[in-house]
Amino acid sequence: MKHRIAIPIEKGSLGCQFGLCKNFMIYTINENGSINSESCFNSNDDIVKQLEWLKAHNVTDIIAYKINRELIELIIKNKMNIFIGAPLQSPEELLRSYLDGDLESDINVLHNNELDNDINN
Repeated sequence: MKHRIAIPIEKGSLGCQFGLCKNFMIYTINENGSINSESCFNSNDDIVKQLEWLKAHNVTDIIAYKINRELIELIIKNKMNIFIGAPLQSPEELLRSYLDGDLESDINVLHNNELDNDINN
């Protein structure tokens, strides 16, 4: 099965807040193991439109630092995988760690993401 992994980027590394990032690297992992990449721009600020954009790009997996709880729920309902709390590294480093099974969440980011969402909701 082909996977399409979206990583929001700012200044060459993982963007801090998923819903605020406009630039993405989308990696296609083909069945034969080859990897293609493309740089994409998403101008949508609305959560539903962000989800539609991800679906239109056939995204199956998302790597993020922080993300709005509402968007997390929509992503999960639409059967996409999401990894939250990833380190602020280059998209290439994140992809390699993800594919190798070595990508780890920062527990402090996960906890703070929950607090941020509680305050903002």
